[in-house]
Order: sequence, then structure tokens, then C-alpha cells
Amino acid sequence: LIMKPISIPCLLILIALSISFPVKSQTDNRFEVSKQLDIFNAIVKEVEMFYVDSIEVDKMVRRGIDAMLKGLDPYTEYFPEQDVEGFKTLITGEYGGVGAYIRKHDAGVVITEPMEGQPAQMAGLKAGDIILAIDTADVSKACSDRVSELLKGIPNTKVTLKIKRPGEKKTLKYDIIRKQVVVDQVVYSGVQGENTGYIYLNSFTDKSAQEGKSAFEILKKNHQIQSLILDLRNNGGGTLESAVQMV
Repeated sequence: LIMKPISIPCLLILIALSISFPVKSQTDNRFEVSKQLDIFNAIVKEVEMFYVDSIEVDKMVRRGIDAMLKGLDPYTEYFPEQDVEGFKTLITGEYGGVGAYIRKHDAGVVITEPMEGQPAQMAGLKAGDIILAIDTADVSKACSDRVSELLKGIPNTKVTLKIKRPGEKKTLKYDIIRKQVVVDQVVYSGVQGENTGYIYLNSFTDKSAQEGKSAFEILKKNHQIQSLILDLRNNGGGTLESAVQMV
């Protein structure tokens, strides 16, 4: 195979062209993004001004954002400012609150388990207590997400709960001081049978891998396990990096 020699000037031109193409592409892409944002902005303004009914602009824009991200994959999500605390809890397993598990039942939102040593348990709340009100907010018909949002807050702040306890006629009132609650990610670890280790993992936060590793090393040292069950049932998920670290 005989190739024709390429002169230095031609080579320089080819290099220059190869370098300029990505720059032009990036410029075009930025222009396209700017144009589409202008279109979106104009449509929002037109609808808000001339639509036959009043529009809640924030909800309309949120639907647009959610629909846009849904078209990418099932995992990319937008967290608005008011949901940042929940996002931090997802990543760290820590939050400011009273330290109690809750669940929606027919009677209302019920405390299923006050965490050992946490404000709810120390104040005297019990499993089965129905939450009627939080401070001045009536939550007797609220969903568990709304109740959870109101229970959380800045550590060392006070929250007042109105409680209906099964078997008692009078409603109860509790003043509770929130604190920083750290949720254990390894809920339980032990041995199944003769030599199979078992670890129940609550979620994937920045502490999950370390807690899982510690539990695993204890099982190896104390019980000489030869296999391991990592139980992820009811695991609420979390961050990809935490899952990779766990593996």
C-alpha cells in the first residue's frame, strides 16, 4: 500500500479543522439551549397572562421539569429547596427530629416505634400513639409525609404534639426538644444456621458501607462465617456511591 505524503501545511490545516469543529459544536449547542429556554420562558408568561383560568406557575413549571427529567431515565430527579432536608437525610441518614418511626393507619398517622434513647422515647411516647396535631397544625387527616415534615426541624427546637392513646379517653400533650437523630443503617446482624452470616441493611447512605464492613468483620472473626446474606428487603435505596462502596 503506497500512501501519498502529506505536506506540513496540509497537516496543520487538518489539525486546525479538527480542533475548530468541537468549538463550533459547543457554540451551537449553547445557542440552542438559550433559544429553547427563551421559548419555555415565553410560553410560561403567555399562559400565566392569557389562560382562561388562574395558573399556579410554580406547580406548572415543576410538572414541566419532572416530565423533562422523566424522559432521561428513572433515576434523575429534581429536589426543590423545600425538599433539601429530605435529600440530606437520604444521603447521610441524619436529621433533626424526635426519633420515631411513623405509619399511616385508618385512625391516622401512628407512631410505630419510638427509637431507643431518642426524644420521642424519652418524652414518653409509645407505639400505637395517634398524632392529632403538631404545634398548631391539625394532622388528624394528614398523610405520613406531611407529619414527618412537621416533626423534623432544627436540633434544640421545641415541637408540641397532641396525642390520642388507645385505651385512654383524654388526649395527651407532649413538649419535645428535637435533636440530631442518626439512623443506624445496619439494623441487625447475626448468624443463620452454622456458618452463614446475615446483615439487614436499612438504606444506602454515606455510613452504610462502613457499618456493613464492621458487621461483616465481626461475623468473620467471631463466627468464622463461610457465606453471607445481605438482606435488602424494604431497603429505601440511597446513593449510588454508597452501593458501590458496599460492593
